[in-house]
Amino acid sequence: MRKGIHLQVKLPVAPTPGAESTIVNELQQAFSATNPKLQLTVKDVAPDAKTGLLSVLAYIEGEQKATGDFKTMARGALSKAVNHMTAQPSAEFAALVAQPKKAVKRKATRKLAARSIAEVEHEDEDSGVVYPPPRFMPAAAVAAVPAPVAAPKAAKKAKAHALPADNPKPTPPANTFHGCPLQGKGGDPALNKRKNRIDKPKKFAAVALADIIGTKVPKSVVNKNRARWPAEGAKQVAQVEGLALQVEGWLTAGKVETPETCNCNSVNDLDYHLWLVDFPPTNPKADRAKAVVCEVSPRVRAKHPGWSFDQINHLIDGVTKVRLSGWLMLDQKHQTEVGKTRGTLWEIHPIINFEVLKGQEWLPLDKA
Repeated sequence: MRKGIHLQVKLPVAPTPGAESTIVNELQQAFSATNPKLQLTVKDVAPDAKTGLLSVLAYIEGEQKATGDFKTMARGALSKAVNHMTAQPSAEFAALVAQPKKAVKRKATRKLAARSIAEVEHEDEDSGVVYPPPRFMPAAAVAAVPAPVAAPKAAKKAKAHALPADNPKPTPPANTFHGCPLQGKGGDPALNKRKNRIDKPKKFAAVALADIIGTKVPKSVVNKNRARWPAEGAKQVAQVEGLALQVEGWLTAGKVETPETCNCNSVNDLDYHLWLVDFPPTNPKADRAKAVVCEVSPRVRAKHPGWSFDQINHLIDGVTKVRLSGWLMLDQKHQTEVGKTRGTLWEIHPIINFEVLKGQEWLPLDKA
């Protein structure tokens, strides 16, 4: 089974011109040399808030062994690469190290790597995912599954349009949930504020999923905390982020998330991660690559007791059509998943209204 994990490691390097690119090249080369069966992608390089030295966010991917813990294996692999890089530094890296060269000893760097590697928020996109039942089942089972229902006439006439960039994009209002503030705890505070909004607009604009997937994402903001976005990239995202949108489709998969910084790492307050496609899924796992991720947050769910994952799970059947309304948000942290387990970094997050098509009528999930 293939797995991945995000790890963060602090390095004895001060932020100077050219330091980031040097670290990326050196760490990737050291990792490839010491861990040929794993892949490392540097996601971000940023100054540590406490020390001011550079901290690297890396994504490590590889096959899970039958025995052994992948997290332990990944931490060991990253530690080995850091030791290799600091014990045998290139001239470029040695010039960046913020301590005398003679102080960079092999034993000392092992300790540095071991205590400075930490797991950070990550998603295992194949863990705990619920898919629709197989399309080809025994005759008795097929008879028990309702046939796909056509959309109501009104829905057929209503044409979804390109993203309405001129529509209002209100700022998420402050709220606290179970002691957790709008910005959550840790991670990217500006991103967390958007994930944790609970406000409801006067109306939602109907758009096609293809319009969301087709909306460009500036490369300059990918895998970076929002505080470090360049002005031009932030301006481009702001043209559409925060629009109140409504989309229709079929759920190809769903899962309950693990603890996240937006929810202050609570083990009880978890998001529901749903994949929405604009066709009845025939290959649910693969179809996620064409999906828009839509999330049910615990803050919104608190207002809807009927929005349990068990209730939503019944809708992941490959035939029931749903209509989701919520806020458009860019989750810039998941570029490696685009084309694999999602169609875009743009999400409907959070979902504010959740409706189910029953016959010719759209019903709220609470009453469906």
